[in-house]
Amino acid sequence: MEKENNTRNILNSVTIRYAKKYGLSILLYILFDLALLFIGIINPRISGEYINALVNHAIYETVIHYVVLVIIISLINIIFYYLARLSQKKLSLHLKYAIEKEIYLNLKEKQINELQKSDASFLTQKIMQSTDIFVDFWISFLNVCIKIVQTIIIIILLYQINYKVFSVLALMILLYVIIYLLLKRQIFKSNYTVQNINNELYKEIKQQIDNIKTIRCLSVFSFFEKRLNKKYIQFIKISISNNILITIFLSVNLIINKAATIVVFFYGGMQVIAGSLSVGYYTILMSYFNSVLDGISTFFVFANQFEKYEAAKKRIEEILAIPNEKDGEICVGELNSIKVNNLSYTISRKIVIENFSYSFNKGYIYCIKGKNGTGKSTFIDIFLGLISGYSGEIVVDGYELANINKSYYRKQYISALLQSTFLFDGSMKENIFFDNQVRDKKLCNLLDALGFNEFWAEKGINYIINEKNSNLSGGERQKILLLRTLYKESALLILDEPTSWLDNVSCYKLCEQLKREKKDRITIFVTHDKVLEEIADYVILF
Repeated sequence: MEKENNTRNILNSVTIRYAKKYGLSILLYILFDLALLFIGIINPRISGEYINALVNHAIYETVIHYVVLVIIISLINIIFYYLARLSQKKLSLHLKYAIEKEIYLNLKEKQINELQKSDASFLTQKIMQSTDIFVDFWISFLNVCIKIVQTIIIIILLYQINYKVFSVLALMILLYVIIYLLLKRQIFKSNYTVQNINNELYKEIKQQIDNIKTIRCLSVFSFFEKRLNKKYIQFIKISISNNILITIFLSVNLIINKAATIVVFFYGGMQVIAGSLSVGYYTILMSYFNSVLDGISTFFVFANQFEKYEAAKKRIEEILAIPNEKDGEICVGELNSIKVNNLSYTISRKIVIENFSYSFNKGYIYCIKGKNGTGKSTFIDIFLGLISGYSGEIVVDGYELANINKSYYRKQYISALLQSTFLFDGSMKENIFFDNQVRDKKLCNLLDALGFNEFWAEKGINYIINEKNSNLSGGERQKILLLRTLYKESALLILDEPTSWLDNVSCYKLCEQLKREKKDRITIFVTHDKVLEEIADYVILF
């Protein structure tokens, strides 16, 4: 319960903060819509008065007067409509970006092992879809608040014109509330399920597209077609059920709406025949009544949107509820040694690392080797402070890793090439240096050391790497990643299978570079490469 309240507090604080930040935009939008509201109220009145004037034998000047008045009001209406819609779009885009950005920044603080339980594409779509619904709801909420003001004013005017029509409206509103309360819970559950199954379908499609090469190679199209069909059938079944529920909800609204219109239509006509109501005031009454019906229909649609919002909010809260990385406050002054004492780590009751102890000191190269699945990469993740939940201790220059500010620790002292390290779509300059200044001498030395001069000279620093890195060979990609890793001056260098995709000459050059720089740092690599293993001062078996 406490955890749930914390995630709600985060979401509420984000909403309030950005509501304050864009307060002026919200105020302008409300003012523009209020202007449209006022025009919407006076238009039927002008039309009714004009009809009464025509019925009562109006003169030519009266017609000109009303035409000029309508032209002026129409121009004002067009201007305010444009301003209101433009303000709404800008506000919506700003809020969506701001909240999505807040969620993504929050994700960067989450525990890696918890984040990895969710598919990245599923999580991304879940965030974007839920944020769209979340923001659209609050924009609609502003519209509904303005609509409430308009509806109340018109109901008061209707009461003044004819209290019997007001009684019909009061009965309608009561029926609407009863129906909404009866269907509220079912609509929420249905909307929540539809949003989740939609994300599951998206995940399955993306997974099959990403792995089309393997599927084609194994010739297992029929198997994956069945998987996709199963997801589609679930999606269609749940979507139809949801649509039936929403259609029933809105159909009841339509039935009540039409029934009330017929009653007022009949009653107003009888009043005109009896001479109790002028034709002009009859048109005013019908216009106002239809405006109120439109307002009530808006509330009905908004009620459905509210249930979607509740489902989307719950999904966002589930993301925010992922545990944060446990970070300390100590900023280590230097890094000369790291001691591991009785380290153990378990995943799903399977012991991955058990009672491991070792000391790593500056000036030495350490090679970690072992069979696949023995915990080598997991140990590196723990060593980097990316995974928590282990037993034992890791002491960094006298400080327990759990008490260290890990962001500072990684930024100041660590350079790592992991198996999951990627190149993004952008220039080589961006991929290697990010937004850091390029030091030409350091760069030239590394290009020589990695045998990468020819490629660099041909392509240039601004060569664009595409999203899938398909315009690079495996060796070129690996050298760019090594260049990024070795370029950073760090006290701890960690390399996970650094020679994969490298030819023998490049592997030899890398070994020479690691030996030249070993005195300045702790060097640890995970490898199955015998050549790389030979330069290690110590070999650790996992």
